[in-house]
Amino acid sequence: MELWWPNLEGNQPLYTVTCRLVDDEGVEQDSVFRRVGFRHVDWVPCEGAPCEADPWVCVVNGRPVFLQGVNFAPIRANYADLTRADYETRLNVYRDLGCNMLRINACGFLEKEWFYDLCDELGLMVWQEFPLTSSGIENWPPEDETSIGEMERIARSFIERRRHHVSLTLWSGGNELQGDLEGNKTGTGKPCSPDHPMLKRLAALVGQLDSGRRFIHTSPSGPRACAAADDFGKGLHWDVHGPWNAFGNMQEAQRYWSADDALFRSELGCPGASPVEQIEKYAGGLPVFPATADSPFWSHPTRWWIDWPRLVAAHGREPRDLAEYVAWSQASQAEVLCAGMKACKARFPRCGGVLLWTGHDTSPIPINTSILDYEGRPKPAALALIDYPPEKMETSRKRMEARERFKYVDQAPVGFCLVPRYFAPVFEIPYQEIFKDAETQYHWLLQFTKYRLENIPEDTVCCGLAITVGPYFDNVIDADAFGAEVIWPENETLQACPTIRTVELMERFEIPPTDAGLWGRVRDWWLEMKELAGQTRLTFGGREGRVELGQLGISGIGPHMIAIDLAGMDFYWWMLEYPEACHRFLGKITRGLIRTEEYYRTVDPRPRTCLGLAEDSSQIMSPKAFREFVVPYDRMLYETISPPGALRSMHMCGKSAHLHKALVEDLKVNSFDAFGYQVPPSVAAENLGGKMLLSGNINPMLMRNGSKQEVKQACLEALEAMAPCGGLLLGDGANVCPGTPLENLAVFTEAAEEFGLADGRLPQ
Repeated sequence: MELWWPNLEGNQPLYTVTCRLVDDEGVEQDSVFRRVGFRHVDWVPCEGAPCEADPWVCVVNGRPVFLQGVNFAPIRANYADLTRADYETRLNVYRDLGCNMLRINACGFLEKEWFYDLCDELGLMVWQEFPLTSSGIENWPPEDETSIGEMERIARSFIERRRHHVSLTLWSGGNELQGDLEGNKTGTGKPCSPDHPMLKRLAALVGQLDSGRRFIHTSPSGPRACAAADDFGKGLHWDVHGPWNAFGNMQEAQRYWSADDALFRSELGCPGASPVEQIEKYAGGLPVFPATADSPFWSHPTRWWIDWPRLVAAHGREPRDLAEYVAWSQASQAEVLCAGMKACKARFPRCGGVLLWTGHDTSPIPINTSILDYEGRPKPAALALIDYPPEKMETSRKRMEARERFKYVDQAPVGFCLVPRYFAPVFEIPYQEIFKDAETQYHWLLQFTKYRLENIPEDTVCCGLAITVGPYFDNVIDADAFGAEVIWPENETLQACPTIRTVELMERFEIPPTDAGLWGRVRDWWLEMKELAGQTRLTFGGREGRVELGQLGISGIGPHMIAIDLAGMDFYWWMLEYPEACHRFLGKITRGLIRTEEYYRTVDPRPRTCLGLAEDSSQIMSPKAFREFVVPYDRMLYETISPPGALRSMHMCGKSAHLHKALVEDLKVNSFDAFGYQVPPSVAAENLGGKMLLSGNINPMLMRNGSKQEVKQACLEALEAMAPCGGLLLGDGANVCPGTPLENLAVFTEAAEEFGLADGRLPQ
């Protein structure tokens, strides 16, 4: 039996328990099946907390866990019509965002069984409240026996129907049940005590029916409902709610969070506008700009969250249009929530956790404190909080820097070729969604990178407090610009189909302009993503980070591979029958690549440190043909585009051993990236070891379909053969297939750690 762990802490093994009722003759009269998990939860006091305070550090299976998540509202107002797939899609987003707890606020209801089943599977702990909440006008719970008895019957039903779920972590008597600070049963400020007759009855019921789980009488709880800065340091803030609105400025926010002493924050929020297209879609013909309290569209039902005056004050002017206003609003939300989350996580275990109010919008409102919009897409604030320790970044940085010197720090680094096609099924989106527009792709790339950082141990994605994104179109950018027909299937990679069917057409081929086809779209999307990156706030393990744009440049597909994309397999025959025409064709392709790269550098003048080329099409060529039809044009690109001393990288799938000598001697390649698994590691070490940085080369199908032990053994064999040469990056050979299990990716790091420095045989 294996233990069940929260998201990001381990796996979620589940078991089926069957209880059968048999009579004296052994005949079954009834049976019940339940899926269960096994874990142990303790609650211990926060470090430095007052001795009388409630415990708010959650310890799961002996390990203290910082609780981070959201308040989960109904997905739709017509919640009876929702399907299991609706819940699965939404909960997968929260899992992928790094949440480990969801609070079902008393404003909601007992969710469908699907919800709890999925939380069991995804490692999402559940804080379930009974349906007893304040109204903002009346906040004190009923004390008459009729109401107490009715609530007791409802709570009994809740407990009996959901207590078998391993994800269910605690029960709460209700939401914001309180009176005023003077002890009156009206007003706000002081949560009800456990002695309230309604809450006392609920506590006894939980003790009777589900004694292994914690019960809290209300949330917030303790001496204060909210945490006022004037009361910091007095031990009054246990579980508190708020703040929900932005501070006057970030200096004010930093002062607040630097003095914070709350033990837990079960509600924390900041308003952020919905995307422009969603606002316009659901406006019903009403004017959508300006976003002020005078606007009927904005004031109903969201007057509380209108942030126009604060944003105008911060920027010193009104926004030019709706798009600029939304960008300001979303950036402000991300910045404010990052500051709060960062401060709370930095205080752990003095603070046990924080839950954002709220997770998503139930109805299509233009602005709310949600971090997902009505359609379930993350706002920038949702992507801004990355659970990735800066210490690991530093370790990865040192490993990668040592690799460039053909040395090692503590082990061979690990890195994978993981492209959006791998992540689309993980997030259950059509692959075509990624190519909808620049903003959509930008946010998906951020979400993919966040998931990658938090779930896949490797050293190449983030070696500093930044993540890098840029326009992505599989491997068809150059082929499209040169005139190939590109097919855009719904759930497959983009495909370039030949359009040059005769030698005559090849001879008439002309170099396209630098903004042709996808070249122009890449430039436009890069510029749009650059603006989005400037508005995006990130934190890594509580430390401030940033989004960087990858360099704007040609995609790296070599001239020969582009020629095959344009002319198809006939080009191999034409190389034999019409070599001069083929050379003219390759020359035009090469000059077109150089011209476009030179233009791109006027848009993005940052210095280049590497040029990577891919010539997968050359693996079936002889060394003689390779030297004649590939080397001259790749050399022209390396010598024209790469500055002196820059890294010359090459990628080849398939069998490439017969071309290794040409790579070393003719092209002066010094990095062989994600080379094909068909090259035995011992051959790669013999031909290229010490001459090139090597990256690879475990069989992708073994990674997808093999056992964890089989993958680990392949990794150890690759390390044994190639690591002693120096400069190895252990990875795939080449590309990680969709559906490859996370545990088969994690085993690469396990193998590298186990191999270590091989008892001193690896260069340090």
